[in-house]
Amino acid sequence: MKENRAKYYREKMNRLEEQLLSENRQYFDELRSYMLFSSLLYDEGDINEQIYVLANDLLAAQADGITAVEFFGNEPKQMADELISNMPKSTWKERGQLVLLVFGILWGIKLISNFGRTGTVMINPLSYLFDVVLAGVAVTMVFLIAQKSVYAGNTWISKNSSQIILMITVFVIFITGSVSGSFLIPDLWRIVIPYPFDLAAILLLCIFTGAWILFRKMTEFYPLLFVLFTYALIGGIQRYAVAHQQESTPLFVALPIVVVLAAFVLYLIWDRRIIKNKSNF
Repeated sequence: MKENRAKYYREKMNRLEEQLLSENRQYFDELRSYMLFSSLLYDEGDINEQIYVLANDLLAAQADGITAVEFFGNEPKQMADELISNMPKSTWKERGQLVLLVFGILWGIKLISNFGRTGTVMINPLSYLFDVVLAGVAVTMVFLIAQKSVYAGNTWISKNSSQIILMITVFVIFITGSVSGSFLIPDLWRIVIPYPFDLAAILLLCIFTGAWILFRKMTEFYPLLFVLFTYALIGGIQRYAVAHQQESTPLFVALPIVVVLAAFVLYLIWDRRIIKNKSNF
């Protein structure tokens, strides 16, 4: 229900924003971005509703010939901070669901990566926990960078090139830390998943993840689902080949390459269709 409420106000807000003049739209875009990136621990529905109210007020002021600066003032950051501070924070249950979603995706990708290798699937729980810490730091840094860049004035962080460099740096640090942790963290409580139980585990993971994303209509995660299924298929082919000692045969050497190329072509067709549908809409 709360997700539908957040989406409802987000869609209405987008329609209102299209009616704003360019100057007012820029002001509103900055205000909106700052509030969204400053409200990680707050209810998304409440935040979107508040931004929608602001858009409505600005549109009414615009009809009277009043600009956004004249209506909201020259300190939009201070106004946004006051509005956010008076809003109720999200419940621990909602935060837990968000954490489980993010970490579930992270662990799923890591498991698929382990599954895609030849040999027996081995899981190091300490490595997975280490990735949780890394992911938490990385997400926090990304939100801080995005938040600080909105009203940074003429400082270097306000430049798009600087933000891109910072985002890439965070990503590289996360990937480097995750890969390094896989080799450096002691393998104390190793979990071994032999064939064919590894196939069953990945199949269950794909079914559960796909059902969760499709049932909740989380369209922003559809590309991730596509990647998950592709990696799972490649991993399944490799595990079958290793188990039957056929990994060196031309068929099983070429088959993963064919799957990757086919998946890439299908993804391009799918992405092109999505863009076309949006433009027609």
